[in-house]
Amino acid sequence: MKKFLSSIAVIASFAMAITLSGCTTNSAKGRAAAILTEIHNPQSQNVVVISHRGDWRNYPENSIPAIESVIEMGVDMVEIDIQLTKDNVLILMHDGTIDRCTTGSGWIYNMTYEEIQKYTIKVTDST
Repeated sequence: MKKFLSSIAVIASFAMAITLSGCTTNSAKGRAAAILTEIHNPQSQNVVVISHRGDWRNYPENSIPAIESVIEMGVDMVEIDIQLTKDNVLILMHDGTIDRCTTGSGWIYNMTYEEIQKYTIKVTDST
């Protein structure tokens, strides 16, 4: 399990590096650098807004529309949850199972990516 968590940390760090390097404008790169500076500065008085699972009140959590929505809102960072499928494909999912958020049921580590793709994301009313 420790090796798995270590691999996830490396993947998450790599994903963040790709995201930051993928910024196409100097202002976006500057904003990303400023956010990282704030996060690493224990003396900072600034608030960094981080969204967990995206805009889950209006879209299915960890979905692309949920992530795009919080980016449009101007949040500083989006924290996503990843799980590893049986065939070693990373998917965005908070839970260890697909039961709560999809039309399917089962542990992600016991399912292949192809099997998971047979189900759809549940749309829930958050009101």
